[in-house]
Amino acid sequence: MGKEKGSALVLAIIIMALLAAVVIALSRGTDIDLFVGRNVRLMKQAFLWSDSGLEIAEEVIGFSEYTRGEDGNSTFPTSGPLVVNGTDFEIENPGPSIYNNNGTSTLNFIVDGEVASVVTVNYLGSLTSDGTSIIFGAGYEGVGKGLAGGGAMARIYHLRSTGFSDNDQSRKRSAEIYRSLTSGK
Repeated sequence: MGKEKGSALVLAIIIMALLAAVVIALSRGTDIDLFVGRNVRLMKQAFLWSDSGLEIAEEVIGFSEYTRGEDGNSTFPTSGPLVVNGTDFEIENPGPSIYNNNGTSTLNFIVDGEVASVVTVNYLGSLTSDGTSIIFGAGYEGVGKGLAGGGAMARIYHLRSTGFSDNDQSRKRSAEIYRSLTSGK
Protein backbone atom coordinates (compact mmCIF):
# COMPACT_ATOMS: atom_id res chain seq x y z
CA MET A 1 0.00 0.00 0.00
CA GLY A 2 2.89 2.36 0.60
CA LYS A 3 3.88 2.45 -3.05
CA GLU A 4 0.43 3.53 -4.17
CA LYS A 5 0.37 6.75 -2.16
CA GLY A 6 0.15 9.74 -4.51
CA SER A 7 -0.85 7.72 -7.59
CA ALA A 8 -4.37 9.20 -7.42
CA LEU A 9 -2.84 12.67 -7.43
CA VAL A 10 -0.71 11.88 -10.50
CA LEU A 11 -3.71 10.36 -12.28
CA ALA A 12 -5.85 13.40 -11.45
CA ILE A 13 -3.15 15.76 -12.80
CA ILE A 14 -2.90 13.75 -16.06
CA ILE A 15 -6.70 13.82 -16.52
CA MET A 16 -6.82 17.58 -15.79
CA ALA A 17 -4.04 18.19 -18.33
CA LEU A 18 -5.92 16.17 -20.97
CA LEU A 19 -9.15 18.05 -20.25
CA ALA A 20 -7.31 21.39 -20.44
CA ALA A 21 -5.86 20.41 -23.83
CA VAL A 22 -9.32 19.48 -25.13
CA VAL A 23 -10.80 22.77 -23.88
CA ILE A 24 -7.98 24.78 -25.48
CA ALA A 25 -8.42 22.93 -28.80
CA LEU A 26 -12.19 23.55 -28.78
CA SER A 27 -11.64 27.20 -27.93
CA ARG A 28 -9.17 27.62 -30.80
CA GLY A 29 -11.57 25.90 -33.21
CA THR A 30 -14.36 28.26 -32.15
CA ASP A 31 -12.10 31.29 -32.72
CA ILE A 32 -11.28 30.07 -36.23
CA ASP A 33 -14.98 29.49 -36.97
CA LEU A 34 -15.77 33.04 -35.81
CA PHE A 35 -13.04 34.51 -38.05
CA VAL A 36 -14.23 32.49 -41.06
CA GLY A 37 -17.84 33.52 -40.42
CA ARG A 38 -16.83 37.19 -40.18
CA ASN A 39 -14.86 36.99 -43.43
CA VAL A 40 -17.76 35.32 -45.24
CA ARG A 41 -20.13 38.01 -43.95
CA LEU A 42 -17.81 40.80 -45.09
CA MET A 43 -17.35 39.19 -48.51
CA LYS A 44 -21.11 38.81 -49.01
CA GLN A 45 -21.74 42.35 -47.83
CA ALA A 46 -19.10 43.71 -50.23
CA PHE A 47 -20.62 41.67 -53.08
CA LEU A 48 -24.10 42.98 -52.33
CA TRP A 49 -22.82 46.59 -52.26
CA SER A 50 -21.06 45.92 -55.57
CA ASP A 51 -24.23 44.45 -57.09
CA SER A 52 -26.30 47.36 -55.75
CA GLY A 53 -23.82 49.75 -57.35
CA LEU A 54 -24.46 48.12 -60.74
CA GLU A 55 -28.22 48.52 -60.34
CA ILE A 56 -27.86 52.13 -59.27
CA ALA A 57 -25.54 52.84 -62.22
CA GLU A 58 -28.22 51.51 -64.59
CA GLU A 59 -30.71 53.99 -63.10
CA VAL A 60 -28.24 56.88 -63.38
CA ILE A 61 -27.50 55.92 -67.01
CA GLY A 62 -31.24 56.02 -67.71
CA PHE A 63 -31.44 59.45 -66.07
CA SER A 64 -28.44 60.60 -68.10
CA GLU A 65 -30.05 59.40 -71.34
CA TYR A 66 -33.35 61.04 -70.46
CA THR A 67 -31.86 64.41 -69.50
CA ARG A 68 -29.06 64.33 -72.12
CA GLY A 69 -26.25 64.55 -69.61
CA GLU A 70 -27.46 66.43 -66.56
CA ASP A 71 -25.67 63.88 -64.36
CA GLY A 72 -22.21 65.46 -64.73
CA ASN A 73 -20.72 66.37 -61.33
CA SER A 74 -24.09 65.65 -59.72
CA THR A 75 -25.19 64.22 -56.42
CA PHE A 76 -28.44 62.27 -56.23
CA PRO A 77 -30.82 62.96 -54.66
CA THR A 78 -30.12 66.66 -55.09
CA SER A 79 -31.94 67.74 -51.92
CA GLY A 80 -29.62 65.79 -49.62
CA PRO A 81 -29.26 62.12 -48.76
CA LEU A 82 -32.20 59.78 -49.07
CA VAL A 83 -32.96 58.40 -45.61
CA VAL A 84 -34.45 54.90 -45.37
CA ASN A 85 -34.93 53.38 -41.90
CA GLY A 86 -32.32 55.74 -40.47
CA THR A 87 -29.70 54.98 -43.17
CA ASP A 88 -28.49 57.78 -45.49
CA PHE A 89 -28.05 56.91 -49.20
CA GLU A 90 -26.37 59.15 -51.75
CA ILE A 91 -25.02 58.76 -55.29
CA GLU A 92 -22.42 61.14 -56.66
CA ASN A 93 -20.86 61.49 -60.07
CA PRO A 94 -17.63 63.40 -59.42
CA GLY A 95 -16.47 63.24 -63.03
CA PRO A 96 -17.84 63.94 -66.49
CA SER A 97 -21.38 63.24 -67.59
CA ILE A 98 -22.17 59.67 -68.63
CA TYR A 99 -24.16 60.73 -71.69
CA ASN A 100 -22.05 61.16 -74.87
CA ASN A 101 -18.85 60.50 -72.96
CA ASN A 102 -16.41 58.39 -74.94
CA GLY A 103 -14.18 58.10 -71.90
CA THR A 104 -14.80 56.84 -68.40
CA SER A 105 -17.26 58.10 -65.81
CA THR A 106 -17.33 57.15 -62.15
CA LEU A 107 -20.26 56.85 -59.76
CA ASN A 108 -19.86 56.64 -55.98
CA PHE A 109 -22.61 54.98 -53.93
CA ILE A 110 -22.39 56.41 -50.40
CA VAL A 111 -24.10 54.87 -47.37
CA ASP A 112 -24.03 56.74 -44.05
CA GLY A 113 -21.13 58.89 -45.26
CA GLU A 114 -18.94 55.91 -46.29
CA VAL A 115 -18.33 54.81 -49.88
CA ALA A 116 -20.08 51.44 -50.27
CA SER A 117 -19.52 51.00 -54.01
CA VAL A 118 -17.56 52.67 -56.81
CA VAL A 119 -18.84 52.04 -60.33
CA THR A 120 -16.77 52.77 -63.43
CA VAL A 121 -18.92 53.38 -66.52
CA ASN A 122 -17.34 52.98 -69.97
CA TYR A 123 -19.40 53.92 -73.03
CA LEU A 124 -18.74 51.26 -75.70
CA GLY A 125 -20.82 52.71 -78.53
CA SER A 126 -24.28 52.54 -79.99
CA LEU A 127 -26.23 50.38 -82.40
CA THR A 128 -29.20 51.53 -84.45
CA SER A 129 -32.09 49.13 -84.73
CA ASP A 130 -33.77 48.29 -88.04
CA GLY A 131 -36.86 50.23 -86.99
CA THR A 132 -39.26 47.37 -86.40
CA SER A 133 -39.83 45.19 -83.43
CA ILE A 134 -42.54 43.05 -81.92
CA ILE A 135 -44.17 44.67 -78.93
CA PHE A 136 -46.27 42.98 -76.29
CA GLY A 137 -48.58 45.36 -74.49
CA ALA A 138 -51.25 45.22 -71.84
CA GLY A 139 -54.05 47.74 -71.64
CA TYR A 140 -57.67 48.09 -70.66
CA GLU A 141 -58.77 45.87 -73.55
CA GLY A 142 -56.44 43.01 -72.64
CA VAL A 143 -53.06 41.82 -73.85
CA GLY A 144 -52.09 42.39 -77.47
CA LYS A 145 -49.19 41.86 -79.82
CA GLY A 146 -48.17 43.95 -82.79
CA LEU A 147 -45.40 45.54 -84.79
CA ALA A 148 -43.92 48.90 -83.96
CA GLY A 149 -42.01 51.09 -86.32
CA GLY A 150 -39.54 53.87 -85.81
CA GLY A 151 -35.88 54.15 -85.11
CA ALA A 152 -34.41 53.14 -81.83
CA MET A 153 -30.86 53.19 -80.63
CA ALA A 154 -29.13 50.94 -78.13
CA ARG A 155 -26.30 52.61 -76.28
CA ILE A 156 -23.96 50.02 -74.79
CA TYR A 157 -22.02 50.49 -71.57
CA HIS A 158 -19.55 48.36 -69.66
CA LEU A 159 -20.01 48.69 -65.89
CA ARG A 160 -17.37 47.68 -63.32
CA SER A 161 -18.34 47.91 -59.68
CA THR A 162 -16.23 47.50 -56.56
CA GLY A 163 -18.14 47.02 -53.32
CA PHE A 164 -16.54 47.74 -49.96
CA SER A 165 -17.31 46.38 -46.53
CA ASP A 166 -16.14 47.26 -43.03
CA ASN A 167 -13.91 50.24 -43.83
CA ASP A 168 -12.22 48.75 -46.91
CA GLN A 169 -11.21 45.50 -45.20
CA SER A 170 -13.20 43.49 -47.72
CA ARG A 171 -13.68 44.19 -51.44
CA LYS A 172 -15.64 42.45 -54.15
CA ARG A 173 -15.82 43.33 -57.83
CA SER A 174 -18.68 42.81 -60.28
CA ALA A 175 -19.06 43.73 -63.94
CA GLU A 176 -21.72 43.64 -66.63
CA ILE A 177 -22.64 45.00 -70.04
CA TYR A 178 -25.67 47.28 -69.97
CA ARG A 179 -27.79 48.30 -72.95
CA SER A 180 -29.79 51.51 -72.70
CA LEU A 181 -32.52 51.83 -75.34
CA THR A 182 -33.38 55.33 -76.47
CA SER A 183 -35.61 56.57 -79.20
CA GLY A 184 -33.91 57.92 -82.27
CA LYS A 185 -34.27 61.57 -81.26
